[in-house]
Amino acid sequence: MLATNFKTIGIVILLIIFNIFVHNIQQVSCRVAVADPDGEPMWGHIYISGGVVSYEFFRAKFGGKYNCNLDGFEVADLGIGCELLEDTSNIKGKIALMTRGNCSFNDKAIVAEKAGAVAAVVANNAPGLIRMPPGVIKMKKDYDVSIPVVMVRQSDGDALKDIVSRNPTETKVRVVGEVVVKGVTTIAGTCAEQVEVDADGNVKGLPEPEKEIEGGLIQLEESNGYTHEFLTAMFGGPIPKTAQKYAIADPYTACDELKNGEDMKGKFAIVQRGDCLFANKAHNAEQAGAIGVLVVNTDISLSRMFGGDSKSNFVTIPVVMVSKEAGKILEKNKADGSVKLQPNGIQANSWDQAVRFARQSNWPEDDEKREELWEKLSAKHDPNQSERGGPERFALLKDAYEKANEYYAEKSAVV
Repeated sequence: MLATNFKTIGIVILLIIFNIFVHNIQQVSCRVAVADPDGEPMWGHIYISGGVVSYEFFRAKFGGKYNCNLDGFEVADLGIGCELLEDTSNIKGKIALMTRGNCSFNDKAIVAEKAGAVAAVVANNAPGLIRMPPGVIKMKKDYDVSIPVVMVRQSDGDALKDIVSRNPTETKVRVVGEVVVKGVTTIAGTCAEQVEVDADGNVKGLPEPEKEIEGGLIQLEESNGYTHEFLTAMFGGPIPKTAQKYAIADPYTACDELKNGEDMKGKFAIVQRGDCLFANKAHNAEQAGAIGVLVVNTDISLSRMFGGDSKSNFVTIPVVMVSKEAGKILEKNKADGSVKLQPNGIQANSWDQAVRFARQSNWPEDDEKREELWEKLSAKHDPNQSERGGPERFALLKDAYEKANEYYAEKSAVV
C-alpha cells in the first residue's frame, strides 16, 4: 500500500514537472519568430506614453490583427466586462481593460467590441500568462471578434488600472505585436509590413513605437531652462508632461512611513538616496499620496534604479534620479518650487561613459589622441551638438578634459 502511494506521488510530481516544462516552452515560443495562421505574432508588449516600463502580453487564440496606429489610444476600464453596456460613449475608440473571471474570454471581447473598443486587454487573476481560448460563448454564438485580444499579468493589470485612473486622458497605450530575433525585439506581423526602407536606408511608413524612457532633462526653476538631467528607475509609472509641484519627504530618505503626508499629496516627493531600497522609498511616497518621486543622488553620477523586491511591482508613480547639485536647487526652492521633466532619449550608458572619463587616468597622454577623444565625446554629450546630450554630463567631461590637459602639460614641462 505504501509503495503504491509513493508511486502515485511520483507520477504526480513528474506530471507537475512536465507541465512546467511545457509552459516554459510555450512562453519561449511566443517570444521568438512564431506567428498565428493570420501572420500575427503571439507575443508583444503594451507601451504607455511616457512610460519607463512595458507590459508583456500573450495574444488570445482568437480575435483580430493588431492596430498599427502607434500614437496610442486612451484606456477604458470595464471591470469584469461580462455584460453588454448601454452607454458606450466613454469606450468608443479606446482600449478596453478587463479582469479575467465570471465569463468566457470571447464574451469579454464581444462586450468590448460592441462598445466600440479598438482592442481588449484582459488582466489575469492568477500568476503568469496564458493564450486565452474562446471558452463557452454565451453572449452571441457565431460572432467573430475582429479586434485584437491580449492578456497581461495580474500585477501589470493592476498597475495599468492605477496609472489610467490617475491620468485617464493623458495616458495613451499601444498594443504592439513583436518577435525576438537574435536577442533583438522588433515589430512583427502586418504592422511590420508597413515599414519601407528606401535605397539610402531611410525608414518610411510606420515608425518604430516609442519604447521605454531611460532619462532626459529636468527644469528645476521656471525662470531657467533645462539645466540638469534625470534617469528613470526600472520600475514605476510614466513621466508626466506638465510641471509638478514638489515637497521634501520627512524622513528625507523615505525609508519609513512619511510624516508629512498632507503636504505630499498631489506632489512629487523629493527623497535622498541611501539606507533602504529604491522601491521602498517610492512605495512609501505613493502610500502618502505623492504622484512622483525624485531621488537625489549622493555623488556626481546618475544611474537607473533597480526595484530590488516585490514592492517595485506595485509602484505606479514615476520615479527618477537627479544629481546632488540638482538636490541643492530643489532644497532652496522648496517653499514654492516645481519641476518639469522632458524625456530626450538619453540612455544610462551615456552617464556610465561620462563617469568613466571623469577620471583623469582614462584620458590619453598623447595630445592629438586626447583632443580626438574630446571631439568624439563632445559630439555625443554636448546638448548643443546632440539631442541626447546633457548639460551636467558635458560640464563634467569638459572639466575633466581641461584638468587632463593641465596635468599632461605640467608633466611634459618637468621632463
